[in-house]
Amino acid sequence: IQGYWTKAAIIDKIIGIQTVCGSANPPSLCDMVGGLIGPPGSCTQNACPTLALIQGFIGNFEAKVRADGAPSACDPGTPNDCNAIGVCLQAEMEGVTIGGVSAP
Repeated sequence: IQGYWTKAAIIDKIIGIQTVCGSANPPSLCDMVGGLIGPPGSCTQNACPTLALIQGFIGNFEAKVRADGAPSACDPGTPNDCNAIGVCLQAEMEGVTIGGVSAP
């Protein structure tokens, strides 16, 4: 399965994690990532310092996803032209035989 993860979607995810980690009862995940993602409110769609850290792990944006969701090539030399990164998920499945249905 493959597609694109947009800059806006990544920032939305960072904002969501910041919000959850800033709540009264944050999940244990926040113990690991809380110091990396910054405090709630430090990331907005206009300015998100955490994005540079995330890009260090996932790489630079390499494609453009238009408002209609269609991907296209971008020009890395043009500021803000590239707004998405390609992602993929490899899954492996195996068929099984169902031996019957149990009584309710």
